[in-house]
Amino acid sequence: MSPLPRLSLFGALRRRRNGSKTSAPPMNIPSTSTPSASTPVSGTPSAQPSFASLRVTNTYPSVCLHCPKRVANEAARSLHVQNSALCRKAEETAFKEAMARRAQARADGEELDLHREGRACIQQAPTVSDRARKRVRTDDAPRHTPTANPPPVPVPDVTVSQSPNDRDASGVYAPASAQLAHPETQPQSQPSNTNVPSLPQSSRGWTDPATGYFIEPFPDPSAGEPISDDVLPPIDVEAYMRASGELGQPSHFEMAELLLTSGMSNKDKNRHLKSVLYRGHVPWNNSDKLFDDIDRLRHGPTWHIFDINVPHDTNPRVQYIVMRDIEHVVRDIMAHPGFKDDMVYAPIKIWTSPEKKERVYGDMWTADWWWKMQIRLRQKFGPATLVPLIIATDQTKLSTMCGGQKAYPVYVTVGNIGKDGRRKPSQRATVLLGYLPVDAFEDIEDDNERRRMKADLIHRSMETMLRPLQQAAETGIEMWCADGRLRRVYPMVAAYIADWPEQNLMACTSEGSCPVCVTKQKGRGDLNQETTMRDRDETLRAIRAYFDYKSKLELGELRLKPVWPWWASLPNTNFSTCLTPDLLHQLYQGIFKSHLVRWIQYLVGIKKLDSRFIATTQAAGMTHFGKGISRVQQWTGRESKEMLKQFLPLVVGDLEPELATLVTSAVEFIYRAHGSTMTDTDIRELDETLETFHRLKDLMVKKKFYGSSAHFDRIPKIHMLKHYSHSIRQLGTPDGYSTEAPEHLHIEYAKDPWRASNKVRPLPQMITYIQRMEAVRIHRSMMNQWLVLNGKLPALRPNVEDGCEVEDGREATTDEYEDEETAEVVRRIESTVRSTAGVTQSSGGVAGSGKGARKVKGIRGVGVAGGEVSGLKSAAEADTYYPEPRRQMAKNPTRPNLRVKDVIDDYGASDLKSAVADFLNRRFEVPRYNAILSENHRINVWHRLYLHHPTPPFAPLDPPRRDVVRASPTSLDPAGRTRKAGVWDVAMYLEKPNRIRECYLIPHLPPRLRPFHFSSPTRLPLEQVRPLADLSYLGSSVNDTEKRGIHRYRAGRVRAFFTLPHGLSRYYPGQLAYVEVFLPFNAGSSPTHGLHSTSWDLTSNGARRTLVLPVTDIVFSCHLSPKFHLLPRDLKLSAQTDLYAISQHFWFNQYYSHYMYQLLRHWRQLVSVAASRLVSLADLGAGVHPLCLSETRRERQRASMRKDVSGGNRAKASWTHWDFNTPGERSSTPHPPAHGTSYSISSIQLVST
Repeated sequence: MSPLPRLSLFGALRRRRNGSKTSAPPMNIPSTSTPSASTPVSGTPSAQPSFASLRVTNTYPSVCLHCPKRVANEAARSLHVQNSALCRKAEETAFKEAMARRAQARADGEELDLHREGRACIQQAPTVSDRARKRVRTDDAPRHTPTANPPPVPVPDVTVSQSPNDRDASGVYAPASAQLAHPETQPQSQPSNTNVPSLPQSSRGWTDPATGYFIEPFPDPSAGEPISDDVLPPIDVEAYMRASGELGQPSHFEMAELLLTSGMSNKDKNRHLKSVLYRGHVPWNNSDKLFDDIDRLRHGPTWHIFDINVPHDTNPRVQYIVMRDIEHVVRDIMAHPGFKDDMVYAPIKIWTSPEKKERVYGDMWTADWWWKMQIRLRQKFGPATLVPLIIATDQTKLSTMCGGQKAYPVYVTVGNIGKDGRRKPSQRATVLLGYLPVDAFEDIEDDNERRRMKADLIHRSMETMLRPLQQAAETGIEMWCADGRLRRVYPMVAAYIADWPEQNLMACTSEGSCPVCVTKQKGRGDLNQETTMRDRDETLRAIRAYFDYKSKLELGELRLKPVWPWWASLPNTNFSTCLTPDLLHQLYQGIFKSHLVRWIQYLVGIKKLDSRFIATTQAAGMTHFGKGISRVQQWTGRESKEMLKQFLPLVVGDLEPELATLVTSAVEFIYRAHGSTMTDTDIRELDETLETFHRLKDLMVKKKFYGSSAHFDRIPKIHMLKHYSHSIRQLGTPDGYSTEAPEHLHIEYAKDPWRASNKVRPLPQMITYIQRMEAVRIHRSMMNQWLVLNGKLPALRPNVEDGCEVEDGREATTDEYEDEETAEVVRRIESTVRSTAGVTQSSGGVAGSGKGARKVKGIRGVGVAGGEVSGLKSAAEADTYYPEPRRQMAKNPTRPNLRVKDVIDDYGASDLKSAVADFLNRRFEVPRYNAILSENHRINVWHRLYLHHPTPPFAPLDPPRRDVVRASPTSLDPAGRTRKAGVWDVAMYLEKPNRIRECYLIPHLPPRLRPFHFSSPTRLPLEQVRPLADLSYLGSSVNDTEKRGIHRYRAGRVRAFFTLPHGLSRYYPGQLAYVEVFLPFNAGSSPTHGLHSTSWDLTSNGARRTLVLPVTDIVFSCHLSPKFHLLPRDLKLSAQTDLYAISQHFWFNQYYSHYMYQLLRHWRQLVSVAASRLVSLADLGAGVHPLCLSETRRERQRASMRKDVSGGNRAKASWTHWDFNTPGERSSTPHPPAHGTSYSISSIQLVST
């Protein structure tokens, strides 16, 4: 029999440079040294990882339950039962009786004992059997004062969470209280919950001024409150810098920081330090001395490395685990002063209105899990602060060479920090907890045994990493927080981020099932299949039954694997509810890449789809696939996102209506699930979109792509989509839990440290590298504070990255003009220039350009956290949001003093002279004979316009967006060859306003709408009709006469940005844009895929209509995709094909960016609300002349089918005559009214006759 698993001392300490070896004092793992309450925890001054020896020997004396025979251990007892006929029969009989009693107990809701009196109940963890004896175990460290084993008790106090390895030397389970006690720390005194007042029935609330949302706080005001009046004093920066030695000198640290962060080898560092440039300027003559000084700096929590002996009959091996104490890591995050403004300590509920009819979900503290857990903590402990832990694991390859080594990092962050901060690596909100051991066990021939050993190794390692949470979640820990106050916190695992294989590994479920719910593979792809969420106790009982009785019955029913989970010992942790949606692998790399792309390649053709990706029109921030998508070698999540942006417009024209709806529903689901905030309505629409997808997915069976509908049962990612709505309500929106964040951290915590090692047993070298980089970052932060205090910060720029990364699929535009110096676009205001609605003109700046912009700080997770708001109204003040970007162009023109003739030839501005004359005449009433532009005039030309959009109020957690509009000609090299093709982007600009219409007010209004009485029909201006008819919900103000939604804008292809020459600049000195104009967008979007369309605006002779307008009229960039199905069939598409010049008809691509998609949804939802309120207004009463809601028959069909496409409640109307003279009656007419004045709201018209 192989020896029991054992932990031993890790092999080698770090070699001293002088050749001598010193041993570090032993430290048991996990380390529990707790700083005093008056000392901030921001690092440990020790520079070396700590190592400890851990040696545990367990025995398993046992006795047969059916005869007096005693055996050495459970393995021997199991063998005895199998070999003895009487005992085997008695065991089978007892098991059948136990199963019958358990079924009865389930019905009665009672607990059940499967063993005889005096034995452990079914909720106990399983014993180690003959199969389990080979499993890797990482037992707890021995206590400081070893005591004799407690005597066996008749009925031990056993909980369901106890591990199969929790027996002591006498063979009985230790009491639950002993299991929860930390091995090296006495339980802290916990607050008593006596005399705690009950929760009030109703709580107060307030309206957030930045968003208009109603905030409901947690009923107990003590939740998340400090436990004392003490305030942590700030760090003495001066004393810290004096104690830093040579690195306290800014010039010395600048050089040291450059050497350490440049990625050069130690050999190259030595060459630099010994070179003339460094000699005499730095106190180090080699890298070893530099490392000595770096190692003395403050750094993060200490690392621990341990060997794990993995026993096996033929091939025993040694693995090692590298980790930090999770308690110290959480302390470090919670005490970080940089999170002071982003830290939340108590849950809230957000509602769209004080009536509390519709919830809003965003960050974790706005969802249900935290609220329910806070109630549970209050009932048990009284005032408490919950720290929800978010764990992420992801195995990654370090290199395909050098043996193909892998790393298995474990990351941790806290839900108290907003997801916008957690997504930014520079914020250091997500930190490395440790590395799990990686062993493929390739020498184990039995596949089942190999899989079990791999899984058990991971679970025992995770159990060791998180063992301190067993006590911390029960007794709490006093921690200093980012605001400098002391709180008693209770850290609990709330969310787990992992891809599909790891989700099943950690949940102990088979990949043919589901880690969230109990379902079988058959019927898993059916949305209507009834499933139940997994229960923690039921799962643990089933696994225990397997180890105790070798019964696979319950494991098979629940689709479980025989591995004892690491989360079993953590209180209040139901792992199935901790699993979060995975946007990257389930949606972008799953639904889109693995299925949707393959479907379209099958339906349209691989070559045809590639040619369309090659030839499609381009836009700033959108990747152009010049070789198609079938030849993409490195297809990562970024490639999938870029393909998805342009995917739907390329293919919808060739698909049947139902297939187009199927594809659109999948794309819509991906974009909807990406939202940063979701209301109850948004979640319902998400579910409706999923229902549409499932209703139509069998079309792929009819098209012979799949043999039968059963194939969908083998696609687990489709099944996991049904759990999105539940997860959003429990933990918040999925964008806060994307696996992109840990994958991005692999660069900093796995790839770069591995490259800095010698590739031989690299983990110890990697953690040394990570520790030094942490020390450099901490020292840089302290030095920046010191420089600010001394007024020297401008003399030394930080080298550590800081700022706002674009994470989780948010778009970023990078180009060669990224670093050019820009300035606000200046606009001269003339009295004759008409003010456009929504743009406030002021001298010296563009409306909405950020001049005098104010900072709005709303409730964390709801308001615009530190974002710029340029004259935005809150959701309570304005129904409709229209972008008002801050516009910037380069301070210096890209091509100054360029002749007008060259602009016409190089930029394709053939009608520039006439368009300038029309602009001056139309805007400033300049006679044409005074607005002549000569070909010899010289003008300044720019190639870029930057549009900076603040966070929109309807998506307060979205990051600000920057649009770029390009207009640059083709550049040639000296040989006359094309160096760079010309780019002329399409932008959206404000269309000429529709001047005021007039409306008739009809007498005999219902009482609610009758502020005045009229004896006869009276003709009133529209601004007086609106307050009378209560039409403010249309999103209009009294003085606002613009069109609504997307129809407020028109698209134009920008050919040139320029200023007028000296003779004409007195009329308008600002920058102008010469554009080729498209027709207004069609009245309604397509009923099958929801895309708007447009065409070129042509003159009577067939030429494109052009226009000159101020760049201040340009609002955002956009992407128009040609209608490929209308192009000539013999047209050969290539990357050089200019489809703007060939195609006449285009789709408006609303998926060009998430910002554009959210904006279109916002406008469409208002149309839906307007239509429903118009119907409600019409139903109010009688005595009113006819009020018509009109829409063409085609538009009626659009509206009804559009609901199937996106799942939203779209507006639907018909030619219906609402006759209020006869209450409750309505008559249908086959045609619209013959007369009347219409007020356009997208595709709905309010007509008063």
